[in-house]
Amino acid sequence: METASRPCVLCVGILLGAFVKMIYQNKMFCSGLVMIVTGVAFIVLENTYYQYVDENGVLRESLFLPLGALCFGLGWLLLLICFIRAAWRCLKRSR
Repeated sequence: METASRPCVLCVGILLGAFVKMIYQNKMFCSGLVMIVTGVAFIVLENTYYQYVDENGVLRESLFLPLGALCFGLGWLLLLICFIRAAWRCLKRSR
């Protein structure tokens, strides 16, 4: 049984290596990750410090919420574009 599992472990290692290489070499992928982390940080800051209900019952929010949502959405869009481009390149190579 051990000989059958070794190729699977090798494949997983190769895929992880390719993933790490893609992270370090692809600027769009790194930018997407940074945008997602920035968006999450903005949303956490908004919910922790800057969001409150005033004496009239009106919710007061800062600019961190829309900036956080924008950064988070753009980050996922960049990652999606990056993965589509990688899949496209892989399909072109296989032909």
